Amino acid sequence: MLSWVFAMNENSITINKSIYESLVQENQQLKTELQWSQQLFQLVIDNIPHSVFWKDRNSVYLGCNRNFAKDAGVGEPENIVGKSDYDLPWKQEEADFFRECDKRVMDSAVPELNIIETQVQADGNLFWLDTNKIPLRDSEGNVVGIFGTYENITQRKQVEENLKKLNETLETKVKQRTAQLQESKMRLSRLTDNVPGMIYQFQLNPDDSIYFPYVSSGCWEILEVEPEKMYNDANLLFRMIYAEDLPKLKQAIASSAQTLQNWEYEWRITTVSGKQKWLKSVAKPLLQRGKSILWDGCIVDISQQKQAEEALQKLNEELEMRVEERTAALYQTEARLKKLADNTPGMIYEFCLHPDGRMSFPYISSGCEEIYEIKASQAMQNSKLVFDAVHPQDLPQLQQSIITSAQTLKIWKHQYRVSTKNGKQRWLKGVSKPELQSDNSIIWYGFTIDITEQKKVEAKLREQEQFLRSIYDGLEHNIYVLDVEGDELRCVGINYYGLRMMGLSAAEVVGKTVKELFGQEAAADIYPKCKKCIETGTAITYEEILILQGREMCFLTTLNPIKDIQGQVYRLIGTTLNITERKQAEEKLKASQHFIQSITDSIPNTLYIYDIEEERNIYANKQITITLGYSDKEIKAWGDKLMPKITHPEDLKKIIFQRQKVIGAADRDILELEYRVKHSDGEYRWLYDRRTVFARHKDGKVKQFLGVATDITKRKLAELYVQEKAIELEKTLKQLQLTQAQLIQTEKMSGLGQMVAGVAHEINNPANFIHANLSFIDAHTKDLIGLLNLYQRHYPNPVPEIQEEIEIIELDFVEKDLNNILRSMEEGSRRIREIVLSLRNFSRLDEADFKQVNIHEGIDSTLMILQNRLKPKPHINGILVVKEYGNLPLVECYPSQLNQVFMNVLVNAIDALEEINKNNFSENFIPQITIYTKQINKNIAQICISDNGSGIPKNVTSKLFDPFFTTKEVGKGTGLGLSISYQIIVEKHGGKLFCESTPGKGTNFMIEIPIIHK
Repeated sequence: MLSWVFAMNENSITINKSIYESLVQENQQLKTELQWSQQLFQLVIDNIPHSVFWKDRNSVYLGCNRNFAKDAGVGEPENIVGKSDYDLPWKQEEADFFRECDKRVMDSAVPELNIIETQVQADGNLFWLDTNKIPLRDSEGNVVGIFGTYENITQRKQVEENLKKLNETLETKVKQRTAQLQESKMRLSRLTDNVPGMIYQFQLNPDDSIYFPYVSSGCWEILEVEPEKMYNDANLLFRMIYAEDLPKLKQAIASSAQTLQNWEYEWRITTVSGKQKWLKSVAKPLLQRGKSILWDGCIVDISQQKQAEEALQKLNEELEMRVEERTAALYQTEARLKKLADNTPGMIYEFCLHPDGRMSFPYISSGCEEIYEIKASQAMQNSKLVFDAVHPQDLPQLQQSIITSAQTLKIWKHQYRVSTKNGKQRWLKGVSKPELQSDNSIIWYGFTIDITEQKKVEAKLREQEQFLRSIYDGLEHNIYVLDVEGDELRCVGINYYGLRMMGLSAAEVVGKTVKELFGQEAAADIYPKCKKCIETGTAITYEEILILQGREMCFLTTLNPIKDIQGQVYRLIGTTLNITERKQAEEKLKASQHFIQSITDSIPNTLYIYDIEEERNIYANKQITITLGYSDKEIKAWGDKLMPKITHPEDLKKIIFQRQKVIGAADRDILELEYRVKHSDGEYRWLYDRRTVFARHKDGKVKQFLGVATDITKRKLAELYVQEKAIELEKTLKQLQLTQAQLIQTEKMSGLGQMVAGVAHEINNPANFIHANLSFIDAHTKDLIGLLNLYQRHYPNPVPEIQEEIEIIELDFVEKDLNNILRSMEEGSRRIREIVLSLRNFSRLDEADFKQVNIHEGIDSTLMILQNRLKPKPHINGILVVKEYGNLPLVECYPSQLNQVFMNVLVNAIDALEEINKNNFSENFIPQITIYTKQINKNIAQICISDNGSGIPKNVTSKLFDPFFTTKEVGKGTGLGLSISYQIIVEKHGGKLFCESTPGKGTNFMIEIPIIHK
């Protein structure tokens, strides 16, 4: 910063010389620093790998680095100053583009980065640039120019162009290769879709884990499982295998893993739907990287190979059907599919018949070498090698089968023999599907397998058939075979016994229809049964009557359907058993049974035979339906549940007990029993049952017993009526006795009440008279004593005679004692009045029968009457009465009857306490009666009277309120007190009276009565 100092006057400006020199020196120093700074800046930007430039607001260059100067062809950077883009070797359109971009950046004041553009530089070459342009601002923020950099990206663009061309070339090749792969995949897909069984890859890892890398769509046909499930769970297949087959199968896998020999095994499985199958698998192991082992192979269903010749045919047709039903596509690479095809047992192939008659194999798997001992490549080059290996006797038929399939385009299948170059003879089976091509050639997609072992099995089956034929002809049963093709049933086979029974030769029977053999009428009965067997596909058994050799004979016939590989019934095997003699015996037996049944059904009693082991009636006559009201069908349906269902629960045990007695009974013993059973109308019937042994086992044990049951319900009802009347009469008698005793007791209580009321009345009058005059006597006595005292004060010295009399009568004592006598008389009078009041309250003769009363007054009156019994007596402690009265309202009741209840309960408590005193007197024992009352709810008052006596045993407590029950000595109790009290509380007042007692601790009587009766 420069500082100037001015000295100013009116005429001139004088500059201080020293200051000026200082300023000049400072300016020179700044110029030097500026030059150094510019040189340093130039040095920095010259060493930047990018080209750098900057312009003013008019896009005129103000500077650049050496890289830019070189590109612009100006030599040194300073030569760029003052030039515009039009002065540089750019093209006109390039210069316009650069300036337009400059203007856009400066006008918007927004940088533009990574601008990809071209530029023809000074050397005439075209370069690609990656340019950045940034607006330059002054100290106030105004845009005064533009700063730019760019990088030469020509080489990068060239590389990108080369990569682009290379990618296009690669994409073209990839598309071509993809088309080839698609064609290969389609070809192999058709092959695998038409291959029967399941093609797979199975991998065993070093850690013993297993995995299926590939499973063909045949998985569903073989295992009833989708391939995806096998991928996710390799053990799914092993869980289907029979338990007895699994260990050997695993051992075979382990052996193949150790030896790397081809693995071949047969085993059984149970599919998800429950089907049982025999499977066979052949696979080739390969050791993989990481020591895992991969088997390529296939699994086929050989269930039918384990059966007869028909089963083998069924297997073939199932394989063909599976080939036709293959629809799922296999999306695997060509290498995997080829590998699978090469490792599949047998030979997979494409066979082409050209329009000109030529034959060729476009594709044959490596299995060709195993079957024909011809390499696949040789067979594809020369198809004649394959046909030359065919047995001369089988070649014409083979060629004709191919021609037929070509004409009909139906699936080709054929069995034939081949002779290999090593002299081996094999039986082969081929199955393939023809497809007509656009050029009119026909291609068969199929497979060929070695069935030599199957042929051996067929030979064994023929031997077995011959063996069975000998048995067939030796049986003493008619066995025949009917062919069901067409509308007629034609005999195609019959054994010797059947011919002998018919009296015909085999020539006269075999080939004839049922109608021809037995006539129109018999055939009309036979045809529907055969039709039913054919339609249902199951065996049927029936009886039929045929006329053979002029005799009517009865047969038990069974028809069994024989199905072909497609499940269609094509033959019936019939077996007939001559049951003519048995039928005749049955008719005789039926006649005999009908006779016996007629007799038993006419008996008015229920006759039955009971089997002990089966626990049911094996026979019962018609009367049982009348006795029980159930139909014969219902009774039979219940079986062994009949008796438990209808027997009265109380009688079931004795029925079971009597059955046990029958088991031990002698043959002629008769056991009798009465029990009840429920009729269908819901009412119980009484039965009188007589039982005897009917049948025994060889060891003597009873097997069955015969029973005769008679309905005695009316008799039982009469007996019950008599018993009920007797019980009712007994109850009436007891009630009369109780009523009589109660009347007597009531009369006693009434007499007692009248007597108590009379006594109370008679005592009340003189007591009131005495009580009324006591106050006058007291007043008069006080007056007389006052007068005597007055005389004594005024006449202190009476005459001797008076003085003597005073001494004789002890006047001073009389004066003092007279007042005490009057107080005692008042207390006695009051006591008499209380007793009278208590007597009147107890008797209640002066009150209405039913009214509101104070319960506490009734209790107190009763205690007053019993006061003498509460006092101490010789060797008897006094009884302490504790009253804990609650706040009770007036209670509606019969006062005199309620007082009677209080009297009975309190007397019993006093008797119990006196008994303890008599038997075990102790001065420390304080007899106590506690009376407490409370209102337990809105309308119930409770009175509890308890004692601390010896208590009452439990067996006595339950009888306390029974009439005439007493534990007291004869003459000391009637047994009616508590019974009458119970009736008064429960019946008269609608309350409750109950007793709680603990032996050794005391007894508590609780009375609960309504406060207001509704």
